[in-house]
Amino acid sequence: MLYNNLNSLRGLKNSDVYSFYSEVNNVAIENLDEQTFSLFTNLISDGLERFQTTTSVMSTVEQTQKINDLFNQGCNMWKGIRDVSKGLMLSPNLKVQETATKVFNIINLYGDITNARQDTKVGVFKSVANDINSLGDEAIDLLKIRDYIEIMDKSYTEVSQLILLRDKYRAENKAIVRNARKQIEYTYSGLINFVNGLIAVNGEDQYLDFINHFNEVITKHSFLSKKQTEAEQAVEVC
Repeated sequence: MLYNNLNSLRGLKNSDVYSFYSEVNNVAIENLDEQTFSLFTNLISDGLERFQTTTSVMSTVEQTQKINDLFNQGCNMWKGIRDVSKGLMLSPNLKVQETATKVFNIINLYGDITNARQDTKVGVFKSVANDINSLGDEAIDLLKIRDYIEIMDKSYTEVSQLILLRDKYRAENKAIVRNARKQIEYTYSGLINFVNGLIAVNGEDQYLDFINHFNEVITKHSFLSKKQTEAEQAVEVC
């Protein structure tokens, strides 16, 4: 008799989930009659393909890189305006000095954002750009900081749009992963029940190779699951 050991495998991380079901499927393909069990093995293979494809792009690397590039541009412009205005506060030209002081005060109003979260910094870029724009074109042209402001404003707009798209994409991918895993689990359980039914009718002898190899896979991954759970419990929470 085979046992459905899913409860002992709940702690497996995604990469080990894929490995477990893939190994079980291979054991079934190698040790069971292909025609009788093709429905189960094909359904597991289909779920595994969607599971692997989606989890492999879950990090959305390209979008994240683009977000980071745009964010860094905005951050550099913010630093540039801060440094330019600080330097021009010492200008012998009184008008330049006064305008630079106003701009520098705007920058200082938001404090040191060096270690702030990325979404907080992007919001500051937008606020700083709006506040400096409110001083008027003459002030901006006097300090020659129009390009800084435009790039900072663009950074806010494009980063905000990309984050929304990335989060939407991740949410959709999570749903695909969740559904693919359910499909694999249901099919796996169906396979176990079907084999158990045949064992009850025909005896274990013709299924011994499958049972032995299957139990080896179960033992290995139950051990991994236990180790991962123990590792999580050992982490101290501050």
